Amino acid sequence: MNEVYRHIKILFYLILLFSGMMKWGPLQAIDSTIVFGILCILIMSSEIMLQPKLLGKIWRWPSLFVLIILFLSALSLLYTSSYAYCYKKILQFVLTVAAFYYPQIVLMPADYSLFTNYVKGFLLVAAGTLLFFFINFGFTFLPLIILATDGTTSIPNYLVLSAFLVISLLYLINKNSLFDVSLKLVAAFLLFQLGGRGPIIILVTILFLDYMILNFRMKRLLLFISGLLILISVMIYLDVDVSNNRSLNRFQRLNSGNDKSLNERIRLINASFNIIEDNTWLGTGIGSYGQEAKGIDFKAYPHNLFLEVASEIGFTGLLFTLLFLISVIWASLKYFFMRKHLFVKYKGAVYVAFFLFLENLKSNSFFENKLLFGTIGVLLLLSQYNSAEGEVLEIDHEKK
Repeated sequence: MNEVYRHIKILFYLILLFSGMMKWGPLQAIDSTIVFGILCILIMSSEIMLQPKLLGKIWRWPSLFVLIILFLSALSLLYTSSYAYCYKKILQFVLTVAAFYYPQIVLMPADYSLFTNYVKGFLLVAAGTLLFFFINFGFTFLPLIILATDGTTSIPNYLVLSAFLVISLLYLINKNSLFDVSLKLVAAFLLFQLGGRGPIIILVTILFLDYMILNFRMKRLLLFISGLLILISVMIYLDVDVSNNRSLNRFQRLNSGNDKSLNERIRLINASFNIIEDNTWLGTGIGSYGQEAKGIDFKAYPHNLFLEVASEIGFTGLLFTLLFLISVIWASLKYFFMRKHLFVKYKGAVYVAFFLFLENLKSNSFFENKLLFGTIGVLLLLSQYNSAEGEVLEIDHEKK
């Protein structure tokens, strides 16, 4: 029974994290997020009631900063220019905070292996589904996904799918069986078809740094270069048509000066600076960005975590956001620097957090924001256990 409960705890949490993908049919992303967010909150509450000492597992400084940010966001409801979307935004942030606390309270480091196995299961289903549509419809399946970017259809956003594929690849970075390698190659192929430029660039950068820092071998490098040259040669010999590849086309548009996505992001960045200049310390209120930048009370964001925070809850909220991130980076670096063998074991979670942080600097959707806070919660869980004894470190978190 305990083993079943352990599986349920991890499965519910992963559904909460990946709920941005679950938009098939009548079940929209926010619906599944609310349902499994409530279930995870109930599990946390029951665990705390049964074992109040679990509260001692929570890192105090990061948790304090998160609560202050939540308080400032709730306080901004008193003056926000949003009259409707603000309530949805505050609900989203509450669920994000739940994703942050859940692993620290409910999970154990020993659950990490099962956690990654479930990630592999999610990836298998997603990759299998995408591959089925790609084989049967070729490039025609992409417009269906691309058109979902307005969030009104029942098909997941291509950026959400791209982010999920990268997150899965990084969590599975230490899994190297023939099946796992094959699955990761399929996922990488699909990622390249979807055309998310940011996820592709960040993934390649992380894998390159990982290889150069931890796994560099001249023979491996020469083998990789040889394999790449052979692949290119085969593609040239077979006259493979890559003109329809969405990723290549989107990268080419960066030099054309006619990239709608890039131009819109630049426009929103400029709008953010104007909003911040007029409302420096308190911002215009949670959920107000669409109203302020586009004159419509709906979901809108400047594709940057810091600009969104500064616009909606001002420099005050930005200060505590920076303190939160600094406290997390300090705690994780200090722990893994002293235990490099554990960094190798858990580097997938570290890389996922790094990827999501960079993604939030250029995208910052609710899906990625929730995943960032959730992954930070997993990192903090892993960063408070003694690897030799398998017990919680008896440390004063306030001194961390």
